[in-house]
Amino acid sequence: MFTPRTPILQCVGTRALLLGLLIAALAGSAAAASTGPLGLRAQRDGTFEVQDGRGMFQLVNMQGSILGRVDRGKVTVTDPLGRVIVRGYQSNGVKIISATKTQYCCKNIRFRTSGPVGSFGVQVDQGVGVELSVVGRGKAVMLGAGYAELGLSDGIYQLNDSPQVPVPDVRTTVQIKSPMPLPPPKRRGP
Repeated sequence: MFTPRTPILQCVGTRALLLGLLIAALAGSAAAASTGPLGLRAQRDGTFEVQDGRGMFQLVNMQGSILGRVDRGKVTVTDPLGRVIVRGYQSNGVKIISATKTQYCCKNIRFRTSGPVGSFGVQVDQGVGVELSVVGRGKAVMLGAGYAELGLSDGIYQLNDSPQVPVPDVRTTVQIKSPMPLPPPKRRGP
């Protein structure tokens, strides 16, 4: 019969202590993330959304995440780091413009970003059925297709928590950023 050298209760106590230290370390890292660089970055992020858009939509110097779909049109992606993933385009509808810029054409184009760093740009031209959902920082430029004159909609957009408004028929630029000012930095003890 085997008898352990250490009493059983002492082993259980050591395990409980290690588990407690692990939980404390995880809680500390979560608190640091909310106030550290990643937490502050999230506090600076804004949101931008387009629903059923028609016309031209451009995202410039974006840092963050995007999820998009275009029923018909051309999507030009400027992406030096290869973060934007594009799906659903016709294989004969791809035009490589430069090492960092590619244009996708025609129907049912879907795209999204992957990875947390870097700056990218996306432009939709002659878009119909444009759906965009953006979280991050950058600039959005919109120009509706002019269907309002015919009594049709060019879609709607929303910036942060503001009300939804129609996509304008004139070239309009909005800044995508947090609607609230950053809190002042915490002062450290004396």
